[in-house]
Amino acid sequence: MSDHLDYDEIRRRVNKRVNKRKELYIHTGVYVVVNIAVLLVWLVLRGGAFGLTAQDPEFAQIISAPIPLLLAGAWMIGLAIHAMTVFFETGMLERMQDREMTREIEREKQRLHLSEKPKREALTLSDDGELVPTAEVAERTARRVGRREQ
Repeated sequence: MSDHLDYDEIRRRVNKRVNKRKELYIHTGVYVVVNIAVLLVWLVLRGGAFGLTAQDPEFAQIISAPIPLLLAGAWMIGLAIHAMTVFFETGMLERMQDREMTREIEREKQRLHLSEKPKREALTLSDDGELVPTAEVAERTARRVGRREQ
């Protein structure tokens, strides 16, 4: 077996997964924008815009139907199917399972006292009775703060 990595193949697989997610984001954005537009048009027409009134029986029947809700609901089914397809095809389920497995292993290690407990910062009592970090902790904190400011 060869130790050579095929970077082009890896890049192709990554691009395919990223593009599937990007398409889902675009689909979701279009869903939101179109449904807001349909709702606004429906509300404007219900308000009697353009001289249309509910006295016309055909128009009254159209504007009384919850068209935006029907459209959004039907499209939501398609969007949910698209999201589930992307979720399973891009390996998101496997990554979620790996994260949960890692968390459970860490919890079990802590339960069995196999992992190292996080160390507490050293504190001392000042002359006026306040708890203050030791000089070493204060110095480390100052260095961290200095790095953030740069």
